[in-house]
Amino acid sequence: MRANRFGIGPPDYFIYLRVMATGWLLTETGQLSFLLGGNAPAITHDCVAIMLLIGIVVLVALIGVYLSWRGGWTGIGRIAASARIDVAGVFALGLWADSVTSSVLLPVRKLVVGAGPEVPLLVLAVLVAMVVAPTVRHALFLFRKPDDSSKFLSDDDISHRDEDLLDRDSDAKAFADALHENGGTSSFVFGVDGPWGIGKSSFMNLVEAHLWSIGKGSVLVFRFEPLRYAMETDLPAKFIRDLVAQIDKVTFAPEFPTAVSRYSRMLRGTADVSFLGFKLSLAPTPETVDEALESIDDVLKRLRKRLVVVIDDLDRLDTDAVNNVLFAVRRTFNLSQATYVLCYDSEVLASQGERASRTRQFLEKFVTVQVSLFAPTSYLISFLRSDWKSDQRRLQSIPAATMLRLSSVCTALADLLESKAAAQYQLIAGNLRKVKRFVNASLLMRMENFDISGSDFYATDLVHLILLHLNYPGLFRELYAEETGGRTGRFSARRMQETSGRRWVNALDFPHVLNHCPDDSARFLVRQLFDVDTIEIDSWAHRDEQTFFQGRACFNEPHKRTLEKYLELIVRFALPDPLDSLRFYLNVVVELKNGVTIADLFTRKEFGQGSKPETHRKFWQVVTDQSRTFSRATADEAIDGLVASLPRYSFIGEMFWAARSSAVYSLCQLLDNAGWGKELSRVNNSAENIADIAFRIFGEGDHKGRGILQRLSASGRGALGWRDLMLFRLTCSADRGVQLYNLTNSLVRYQVADGPTQGPVAEIAKVEMRCISQAVFSLFRNRYIDPCLNFYDDVDLITDDQWHGDLEAEGGSSLHEERNALKSFVIYQLTNSYGASNNGIGCGFYDEDGAADQHGIATAMNRYLFDVCFDVSRSKQNATHFADHCLRSLKDSFFQGAAGRGYTVTEAGIIGFLDREALSSYWLSSRDQIREMGLTDQDREMRLGNYVANYGIDLPRAFEVLDRMVDG
Repeated sequence: MRANRFGIGPPDYFIYLRVMATGWLLTETGQLSFLLGGNAPAITHDCVAIMLLIGIVVLVALIGVYLSWRGGWTGIGRIAASARIDVAGVFALGLWADSVTSSVLLPVRKLVVGAGPEVPLLVLAVLVAMVVAPTVRHALFLFRKPDDSSKFLSDDDISHRDEDLLDRDSDAKAFADALHENGGTSSFVFGVDGPWGIGKSSFMNLVEAHLWSIGKGSVLVFRFEPLRYAMETDLPAKFIRDLVAQIDKVTFAPEFPTAVSRYSRMLRGTADVSFLGFKLSLAPTPETVDEALESIDDVLKRLRKRLVVVIDDLDRLDTDAVNNVLFAVRRTFNLSQATYVLCYDSEVLASQGERASRTRQFLEKFVTVQVSLFAPTSYLISFLRSDWKSDQRRLQSIPAATMLRLSSVCTALADLLESKAAAQYQLIAGNLRKVKRFVNASLLMRMENFDISGSDFYATDLVHLILLHLNYPGLFRELYAEETGGRTGRFSARRMQETSGRRWVNALDFPHVLNHCPDDSARFLVRQLFDVDTIEIDSWAHRDEQTFFQGRACFNEPHKRTLEKYLELIVRFALPDPLDSLRFYLNVVVELKNGVTIADLFTRKEFGQGSKPETHRKFWQVVTDQSRTFSRATADEAIDGLVASLPRYSFIGEMFWAARSSAVYSLCQLLDNAGWGKELSRVNNSAENIADIAFRIFGEGDHKGRGILQRLSASGRGALGWRDLMLFRLTCSADRGVQLYNLTNSLVRYQVADGPTQGPVAEIAKVEMRCISQAVFSLFRNRYIDPCLNFYDDVDLITDDQWHGDLEAEGGSSLHEERNALKSFVIYQLTNSYGASNNGIGCGFYDEDGAADQHGIATAMNRYLFDVCFDVSRSKQNATHFADHCLRSLKDSFFQGAAGRGYTVTEAGIIGFLDREALSSYWLSSRDQIREMGLTDQDREMRLGNYVANYGIDLPRAFEVLDRMVDG
């Protein structure tokens, strides 16, 4: 039956009956409670009374709290705010009805009055438990400290203007004004069109807040999320159910659920009623759907409420579900008090096949006004470049300090969004949701603990790889599979011979990779990362840029694996070690240029005690590479600091690759690059300017008393200092092929003013090495020959700590091998009388002074060896030194062309750098004494590469060779 013109129909009568019954029930409950309380034991003690009073007050307070968190006070407030005098009057009738019906309930009241004194206590205890238990539990939950440990950006919708990062609040207010002013007699449908991630839901939250402020509560906003019911067949019923629940939250209208229930039954066609376990299906009343909607509309008018229905995420449904939602909305268009807002992405709806075109046409048919949302790139850029120190309100879930440490990658993305290719980046990072995903991915990689500026990584390459990982996971997996685990795939660039005109090219299959990219955006990212033409790898601008070839993601060479480091960071969150990056050392060198001393730098943990030798190698390599730009003061500090640091480094390992050997080579490079001149730009390497290098070496001029030769061989450095000195001298020799043009020329001109600096290398080296060889031998004479001290004894006194230095221990040969190598190397360099060769000129080639070059130093060294080092009359240990010399002469028969296999003893091997006649004379005079010492009976060994020489096996063979040499 249709309601009359006053909006009152039969269902309204049932509402009034329920209200009156509620009043009657509350009154009767109070009456019974009062009667039951009369049975409680009398209180005779004042203390008990006070305690009871306190308990009552506490209980009342708990009841008030209980009503609060259960929404009781809010419901009472809605009822009071509704000003429904009719409902209040009916409720009063219920109160009065209780007194009218009291005679009927008299037997029940007598039963309560007759209850024992324990019954009221039991009932009170049950009621207290029912109220206190959930109230206390809820209070504990409220006072629990919230967990603020989240470190990621949430993609939740914003609800307050302070959270608005895209400055859409003004647009939201204008839209809210339009919704509020639409007070016509027919329903309007507004469309909010925008791509996914643009912030449609957040925009509608701001609109809802403004509607509440403008309408002062007269506008009810109903948010319907059809995605929750995408698989439901009865979508209109779900729509109506959620609508009733929403209105019931904000207003008191007892007749509204009844009117809506009638409408819902009409949509279904039948009404199911359960009675005594039986389900009955009732046919609808003769009332039409439009009449039922008119009843709903009448209720809204009486409430003086306008309804705004927001349908969100419409574009996330398939075509059938979209049509179903539109049908449900269309059925309620007769509500004059309702305005509809549909949120969707029209491009997504249009891309769902042929049936989608009809959906789009249907949508266009009844959308009255459409508002389009766009991604304001300028606000995204501003967000990425925020001053996180001062603007913490924007990301309350992430500390500002964390976002500050992410500023390098965020700034790189901002640069791309405002570059010439901004339109391309808009498609893959052009809304706030995608930017948040990018930030979260960076946080997951622990980028807040990684300083890109201190690494070799290019921030733009890292951004491109993260975008590829987020948007095209299949393509990224293919990239990861091909370019990790030491493999080199189709993505990374290849090195070519420079004679071809290009140094780098892409793999032959790289065009295939581009052709099979998912779309143009993926192809764009791949080109930005790996295409040698796009990156312009062979551009002259990059020729001298060390960090370019060290850090670009397109390089994945076996000894660098740059691309693999990027991929492991993204996939396995493996932060690269800053000490492996060139940028770290470049930054340290900048500090050195700015006046920081080597001593201060080496107090840092990266360079301190126990640090890695490789760290120091890389540091000195970068220092030498950058030294051409050093000022005089910086050059002095670098050279002096390196000389002072040598004892820290170990000689353990390959002769010319150990940390200490590499540092000596760096010293020569420093002298050649920066050990001369006083200007930052060392262009004029005239004889006058480069003379300073020789002065530094010999300790003359401005460097008097601080010569490098004297400092390397200082007494406090022991025999290891002599190894430094001999290696330094050997490295200076021009015939070794080391490109030290300025150092070589300086030593030549120091010897002969017009000495040869061009022409045959042998002649240049012969002149160059004379003075330095004579100076080195003079130092050796003063230290060992004149005082008759045995150099071999000094080598045996070297402690383990001196061998290893104070850095992290490196693998290599044993100390026994190292002692033998040191003895051989130093004595060989001093005694060797060979001229220029690829192995360098020996000191023994020269005389102690003058330019006759009659091998006077070699003669003096032979005399020293046989008269001091091997003289058994001075010390029995000297016999061991001579025996060790003989065993060190063992050579692999394969390389000697001898028959048989293994190591052999030859006459030439034993003589080596010694004088044959002096050796023969020594053996004739000393062999009996040496044999009597029983050296061949000792279990003494000497490791020679892969062979272990033994005194008992190999020494007799050496003695036999010496016997044949002297006996003919």
